[in-house]
Amino acid sequence: MTTRTFKQRGQAYGSLPVTIVAKIDGVEIFNGQVPTLNAPYQLTGFDSDIVSLTLGEELFSWTDDVEFSGAKTLEITVANGFLVLMNTTANYPQLSVVDLAAGENIWGFVYKNQVDDVFYVNPLSNMVINGQAQNPNDGVPSQTYWLLPPGSVMSCNVNITASIVPPPIA
Repeated sequence: MTTRTFKQRGQAYGSLPVTIVAKIDGVEIFNGQVPTLNAPYQLTGFDSDIVSLTLGEELFSWTDDVEFSGAKTLEITVANGFLVLMNTTANYPQLSVVDLAAGENIWGFVYKNQVDDVFYVNPLSNMVINGQAQNPNDGVPSQTYWLLPPGSVMSCNVNITASIVPPPIA
């Protein structure tokens, strides 16, 4: 079994270190401080229409089998400041031309859905923040960024497309 690593990126803002608790399918995978800028939060200066896998900081990661395809439930609780949730990435992404042997060192989006000539890569669906369903940013091919205020609880589905399966190492 080959393990695939998933990373959630984002940026925290506050005068104190922002702390989060992250759960996948109800299992706590991270509980602690995340890199925090002592500045007012911003949703400008970066645009979710711009495809940048390295925007923001790595907040937490989790693993699964490379062959997994489906949805996981993600829950994040935020304390001491604001959190802008950005891109969800993984190694062994689905790419059309790639050196499969280098798969674990190549990062990309975790979800891909092609409609006509457009690839949609926003993996987060059924977004709920503080008990309120959020309007999805349908029609935007890249991942929507979400602002989570202090004290908020966010839950959503993370939709995952099966990854490339690397060749066996001889």
